[in-house]
Amino acid sequence: MTLRNIIPAIAGITLLGAATAGCGEDSTIGSSLLEDQVQIVVDSSFTVTGHSEAVASVRPRTIAELLGAIDIPGYGSISSSAVAQFVPAVALDTATFDSADIDSAFLNFRYLPGAFIGDSIAPMTLTVFPLTKALPADIASDFDPTGYYDPSQPLTSTVYNTSAFGSDSVMGLATRTIAMKLPLEFSKSLFDAFVANPDNFANGQIFTANVFPGIYAQSSFGRGRLTIISRTTITLHMSTIKVGEEKNDTIEAEQEYFAVAPEVINNNNIKVELDPALRAEVENGAPLMIAPAGYEVKLRFPAPEVIAAFKEGSTGLSVINDLYLSLPADTIATGYKVDVPPYALMVLSKDRDEFFAQNKLPDNKTSFYCQYDQRLRRYAFSGMVSYLKDLMDKEDELTPEDYTFTIVPVQVNFELDMTSYQQNYIVSEVVPYIAAPAVARFDFSKAKVNLTYSRQQQL
Repeated sequence: MTLRNIIPAIAGITLLGAATAGCGEDSTIGSSLLEDQVQIVVDSSFTVTGHSEAVASVRPRTIAELLGAIDIPGYGSISSSAVAQFVPAVALDTATFDSADIDSAFLNFRYLPGAFIGDSIAPMTLTVFPLTKALPADIASDFDPTGYYDPSQPLTSTVYNTSAFGSDSVMGLATRTIAMKLPLEFSKSLFDAFVANPDNFANGQIFTANVFPGIYAQSSFGRGRLTIISRTTITLHMSTIKVGEEKNDTIEAEQEYFAVAPEVINNNNIKVELDPALRAEVENGAPLMIAPAGYEVKLRFPAPEVIAAFKEGSTGLSVINDLYLSLPADTIATGYKVDVPPYALMVLSKDRDEFFAQNKLPDNKTSFYCQYDQRLRRYAFSGMVSYLKDLMDKEDELTPEDYTFTIVPVQVNFELDMTSYQQNYIVSEVVPYIAAPAVARFDFSKAKVNLTYSRQQQL
C-alpha cells in the first residue's frame, strides 16, 4: 500500500471508523474533509484468478453475416453459413409498374474493402436457397438448417472473390458487392404478392410469415476465405413505356426493395474446430477468450479482499475515489488476421444469459464493458465504485456469485445521443462478437485491481 499526494476534490463512498455510509459516487460528504489533512491511498495488492469455459453457442442480434470457410494455422478451422429474413424496405409502385415490368433482380451481399480473412483471389462458390418454413425463435450459432430448405432447389449461385485487382472502378468503391442474379419468376412472385395483399408487407414479421420465409446462404465450394457481409438486400429493376401524344417515354425504377434488418432473424451458423495446440492450452488451464462461439473466461474478482483492505486502511473519515480492473491480454501468432476481440464485456456470471437474452446494456454495477487498449495491450474495466458500494451494503451476505464474473468477447454499437446538445455517442447495443476469428490470451499473473481512496489524517 502506498501513499500519494494530497488532493482537494473528494467524492464517493465514505467510511467513518468501521461503519459504511450509504452514499453514491455523487455524494458531497467528502467536502467535510480538510484539504491539508487528506491522504490518497492506492492499493493494488490483490490477486485475480480465472479460467476458460467453453461456449456452446451465441445468440447475437446483428445484420452482419459471416460467409465462407478457412483453415487458420494456430487457430484452427472455421466455417460459417447464414440464414436470414427480410423486411420490405421500399413500397412497390403498383400505379406505374406491374410484375411483367421487372426485367432483372439481384440478391446483394455488400462488404467493406478488406472485410475478409484469407486469400482475396481464391475462387469460392456461394449458393443461396429459399427457406421452406419459418425459422425458430430461439435460433443460435449452432443452428442446423437441415429441414428448413430443399438442397435440390437452389435460388441462385455464383463464383466470387474479394479482389479488386485490375479494376479501378471497384478499387474506388466504399463498399463491394457479391451480386447474385435472381430468377425473374421469384422476383415477380414478390410483386404479385404485394398486389394481392399489401398488408402482408406491413413489417418484417408479417412478410416472413405470409410471403417469404427467407434464405439460407452457404459456401458450396472453396475453403480459402471468410467474408464479413455488412448489408444484404434484394434489388429489383423495372422498366415500362408510357405512351404519349408526341413521343413515348421509358420509365425505370431500381431500388433495394427488401433488406436484412434487426427486426427479423439473421443468424450465422458457425462451426469451429480449434487447432490441437490451442485446444491443449485451454485444457491445461490457460485463460483464453476465443471468438466466435469458442471460449469465454470466468474470473474471481477479489471483492472480499478489497472491502477488507479498505476497512483496514481507513482511519477516521474515508472516501473511495476509484476502483478498476486491468487485464493484460494478447493474441496468438498466425499467418492471418486473428486479432484480440475489440471489446470485452465483464458481467456477473449468474446474469450472463439474461444480459444477452434481454438485450441489456452495461450498468456499471453488475456489468461493465471496455475497448481493448492496443498500446498497453490490456482490457481495463473502470467505474466499479457503484458495484463496490452495493457489495459493502450487504457485506455480511456476500456469496461467490456476487464476485464471479464472465468475460465475453463482444461487439459494441453506438448511436448519436439525441437528448444532448453536443455530438455525443452512447452505447446502443452489446452483442457477442462473431465478426471474425479472434483470440485473447490473458495474463492473470499481471492482472491488477486498483483501489484508490482518500482518508483523513489523524491529528
